[in-house]
Amino acid sequence: MFYFIGEKINYYLWGKENLKKLK
Repeated sequence: MFYFIGEKINYYLWGKENLKKLK
């Protein structure tokens, strides 16, 4: 359960960083 939540948070943070690079 905690691992799944951690994966969601990491994916969300990585997505935000990726959007910054694309802009």
